Amino acid sequence: MNIQIKIEASSINDLKSLIRETVEKAVKETLLKKNILNNTSNDELLTRTEVMEMLKVSHATLYNYQMKGIIPYKKIGNRVYFNKSDIIDNPDLEGY
Repeated sequence: MNIQIKIEASSINDLKSLIRETVEKAVKETLLKKNILNNTSNDELLTRTEVMEMLKVSHATLYNYQMKGIIPYKKIGNRVYFNKSDIIDNPDLEGY
């Protein structure tokens, strides 16, 4: 069976971003199916990209928040996830 996929990207960076987002989504869906990401409160987990979009901050700013302990995070393998409630209910992030 021969499958062809046509991908249009204006640059290498666009292609890298497209691949990264697709892989992140596939990994998250797979982990959710295997109940690896489920915790006792059934809180929704967000990726770095989702949190950056939600807060409208750069990757560097999000990393600084992590290192300063402003936003708690979970590492699963080499992936980083954030509880949605930690983002929404965080008083240090008011105004975002």
